[in-house]
Amino acid sequence: MSGLLAFFSPGPIELVFILGLASVLVLTLGWVTQLVVLRARNSNLAPCPDCGKYISHQAPACPKCGRPLLPDQNA
Repeated sequence: MSGLLAFFSPGPIELVFILGLASVLVLTLGWVTQLVVLRARNSNLAPCPDCGKYISHQAPACPKCGRPLLPDQNA
């Protein structure tokens, strides 16, 4: 039985990999959560249909890609 546990126990390289992967996952989830909260607070913003950048409903055009916004999209 102890031979089986020794075969499946992670070594130092595997532990570093697992910790690095867990860190990336935690950082990514934190970033996504902050992004969702920020966008929920700014309900006067909407994504540009072309580039996806969040812009004001009152903007005549997207400042990133320059796409003109139609009047019905600004409502």
